[in-house]
Amino acid sequence: MKWTRLKWKKSNLCKGIVPNYPGIYKFFDRFNRLLYTGHSKRLRHRLQSYYQDDDFRTHPTKQTLRWHIDSFAFAVLPVVKARKIEKRIKHKTKFNYR
Repeated sequence: MKWTRLKWKKSNLCKGIVPNYPGIYKFFDRFNRLLYTGHSKRLRHRLQSYYQDDDFRTHPTKQTLRWHIDSFAFAVLPVVKARKIEKRIKHKTKFNYR
């Protein structure tokens, strides 16, 4: 599994940089601490959703998480494998619900 790590900028979420395939993603703060992990069937679409203006009452985690993200990492994997890896590392994060 190859992880790609990038700065959290909207330009890094464009076509060609982040693929729109299934995989897993992780968010890190400026001190390199793991904040959040998740999996998606469409990585680019999911990561771009963290830049959208949402109703924060329906997405309370996004509101808080947005201000802490400094960088992110992603790996393209089959959905089933991504779920397994996410479950294994989810308990180590600050913003994943337990």
